Amino acid sequence: MPTWKAGNKGINWQVTCKRVNGTAINVTGYTVKLQVENLSTGTEIEVTGSLVDAVNGVVSFLIDTTIATAGEYMGEIQLSSGSTYVEDSFTFNWSVQPQVKT
Repeated sequence: MPTWKAGNKGINWQVTCKRVNGTAINVTGYTVKLQVENLSTGTEIEVTGSLVDAVNGVVSFLIDTTIATAGEYMGEIQLSSGSTYVEDSFTFNWSVQPQVKT
């Protein structure tokens, strides 16, 4: 799953939301959120995504300094329509590596 260097920011992570059978989820009108938890500190972070190509399930998340601390994270993508929770992705691991010191 994703790996970044600590301190990097402005990363635009693009994801295609698909069902288990591989078909894209039409996310037109949906709100998408990336929720991650730092496994060392328990700090939870939420990033609201943008719809890039909603009919084909393509969304993006701007990763800024909120997820820039080195460590291991666990995350999932959540989809909702209006005030109704729809579904979420499988849980995935995410690694933020420390910067190499020169």
